[in-house]
This record gives sequence, structure tokens and C-alpha cells, in this order.
Amino acid sequence: MKLERLVPILALAALALTVAPVEAQRPTIPGWPIFGGSPGPPGPQGPPGPPSGLIVVDANGAEVGAAFDNPIVPTVLIHVGQRLIPLFVAKDSFLATAQLVFQSLDCTGPPFMRAPNGPSSIRGLVDSAAIGPPGATAYQPDLNVPSQAIIYKSLFSGGVPLPAPCSQVAEGETILAFPAVAIIDLSTQFTPPFSYK
Repeated sequence: MKLERLVPILALAALALTVAPVEAQRPTIPGWPIFGGSPGPPGPQGPPGPPSGLIVVDANGAEVGAAFDNPIVPTVLIHVGQRLIPLFVAKDSFLATAQLVFQSLDCTGPPFMRAPNGPSSIRGLVDSAAIGPPGATAYQPDLNVPSQAIIYKSLFSGGVPLPAPCSQVAEGETILAFPAVAIIDLSTQFTPPFSYK
């Protein structure tokens, strides 16, 4: 056999001999099958991670809820029992996502909330919330009864300061509305100012 043909074969054989001893000397590390060991048992469950996003807290550090939408005046969902109450949160107060309306001229009598526009079968994932007295009570519509046509003549807009003053509607307005149900007085649960955690 000619020497020119034998050189490539000898070079490959020499390379194989130098690699083989290195393979034999690799350490066995548990959990690293690429090094020849078998995987070890799974480790213990780690602690839960922090919630995603920003959390709104009150002056005492009590968690109000996760912030959504606009970071300057965010929407939070406040959990009360099985209910979710969507409200805007400013530095010093909650702001309503709906109005609390009355058939009287002075915001007395049974409170109502405007029925959503559009087909009655379409509802959001959460019901809107109004704020009114006593204190800063959050209200939601009672959807267990049919909506009714009312002429409202006064309202609480749920703005600043809380409780917002009663506003009269000049000539009254006919709307479809649901009775409003008081859920929780927010002023007994949270202390402004509010901030992010």
C-alpha cells in the first residue's frame, strides 16, 4: 500500500485513540445524563413567586388589588366574598366606574344603577361599581331582578371628594336601571394615601 493512502488512515486511528481515553475519564455527575449519570429525583416545590404586575396598597400596607390599565389612575379589582368590584384608585380616594342614581331630587330613597347598553344577554366579566354614602360604600347592580324604566333626578358620580356631593339632574332622565346593592364601605377597609407595592 502506498504511503500517501496510509497517512489519512493512520491520522484517523490516532485521533480515535486520543479521544477514547478522555471518554473513559469523564466523571459521573448525577442529574447530568450527558456525562453518563442518571437523573436524580425531582427537588422540592419552591415557594410561590410574587404576583405579576403592580399591586396597589393603602397607607397601612393592606393590599387593595392588582392594578390594570392606566398606571396613573389604575383600575383595581377588589375581592369581597365572591364579588369582584372594579374601581379606579387615585392617590387619596377610590373613583367609581358607574353612577349611583335616584328618583328623588336629593339622592335619597332606593339607589339604582344604569343598565348596560346593548343586548340584555351581553354582560361583562365583572359588574360595574358605584360609590355613595354611607362613607364610601361600593354598590353593584342587583342583576337577579329585571331592569326597570325609571326617571332619575339626582346622582352620586363617585368622584372626589368622597363621599361625592349629590348632583341634581335638571329635567330628569328616563333610563333602564337595576336596583343597587351596597357591598362594602371602603372607608372602613382601606386608608389613603394609596401607592404601589
